[in-house]
Amino acid sequence: MKYPTIQPPGFSIVLCTYNGVSRLGPTLQHIAKLVIPANFAVELIIVNNASTDNTERFALSSWTNLGDPFPLIVVNENRPGKGYAIETGYDRATYSYILTVDDDNWLKDDYLLISAKQLESDAKIGILQGKSEAVFEEPPPGWIQDFLLCFVIGSPKNENGYFPKNDFYIWGAGMVIKNADWKYLRNIGFFFLTSKVPG
Repeated sequence: MKYPTIQPPGFSIVLCTYNGVSRLGPTLQHIAKLVIPANFAVELIIVNNASTDNTERFALSSWTNLGDPFPLIVVNENRPGKGYAIETGYDRATYSYILTVDDDNWLKDDYLLISAKQLESDAKIGILQGKSEAVFEEPPPGWIQDFLLCFVIGSPKNENGYFPKNDFYIWGAGMVIKNADWKYLRNIGFFFLTSKVPG
């Protein structure tokens, strides 16, 4: 099976949220400050996943207040569950790379620059995994150091490079994949089995 038509160079940032008004403000502020690589386009796709707290209105007004640095599209997915939301967001993506952002992720301003540099340096790279740093509202307890991975702090991989055989676990938050790979998977019938609320 052939790959679909190549997408234009750029990043489609997919942000899925359920009742995210209390978390989205600083997340959008950080996304608005991203430095865009030369000759790249960017869009922000917010997937409003069955929210009941005016998430869509809040996101649109916040983005306007931030100066509309690049296009924002709100897509409503009424089936509860991140599995549905991710599929909806990825399917809507326009550009060559898809970056997954949770509604409480604060991206550093050079995130796109570093991602583009890595991806463009080697055509064999299929997935990039970010590294997360915790922001605590108060000094954390000492025991948390033994449970950082449970809180998605740090990285599930200690080194850069190819995944060891049968060890393909990565975090979705901060992950970048090629849109062409996603389109290929969808064309052969791929869909997520987990993180979907039974209807």
